[in-house]
Amino acid sequence: KVCDGSCATCSGPSSSECLTCPGAYVLNANKQCVNPCPAGTYGTSGNCKNCDSTCATCEAAGSNACTSCTAPRTLNAATRQCISNCPDCADGEYLAGQCKHLNAPYCADCHPKCETCSGPLDTECKSCPEGTHLEHGQCVTECSYGKYSAGGTCTDCDDSCADCDGLGYRCTDCAAPKVLDVGQCRSEAPPTCVACHASCATCDGPAATDCLTCPESTNFDNGECVSSCDDGDYEDTTQQC
Repeated sequence: KVCDGSCATCSGPSSSECLTCPGAYVLNANKQCVNPCPAGTYGTSGNCKNCDSTCATCEAAGSNACTSCTAPRTLNAATRQCISNCPDCADGEYLAGQCKHLNAPYCADCHPKCETCSGPLDTECKSCPEGTHLEHGQCVTECSYGKYSAGGTCTDCDDSCADCDGLGYRCTDCAAPKVLDVGQCRSEAPPTCVACHASCATCDGPAATDCLTCPESTNFDNGECVSSCDDGDYEDTTQQC
């Protein structure tokens, strides 16, 4: 089979299946022979390679081979590097001006609710003062229902919880039909405590014959608390007949 006319050698008949290129042409990332290489790439050893990430266009590898830059960076003609004209803003300020395509670089104050920010609004916070928590770009005194504060940022509770405390997995509320049981949401209601029979001190059921222990004034007799033992029985030192 014959290669496409743009290729020197190929792996198939189309212009995007070149392996090597003729003359001054070089192979780009799409396996096509081109001259020159596309913007953001440079030619070397018959192939187009990506420029350094700081360059818009370049003539070789590395950050010191740039031929043009992407705003807001500008080209230093001596070092062939793309450098930033943007100032470093302090905490509580954000970068405005030229670096955001306005007139000149400058730092401006964040909204008072923010500790650090990306812009002037109270919805553009990046971190928050002590005592508040970051939630969707805002600093709030309490996280929304279903979230808890982790490292100063409101984070979703564990999937098993409808709401939770500061541990995230310890539930404080559950979605129906689940019920809360000692920090966990369970499918069934936990056992409830029912009062013993009035004659018992402790018990394992509601009847007078379900006593486990008895008040001091009575004696234990086969699950019941009695005022005195039956004839023929006696009270031992543990109040049992």
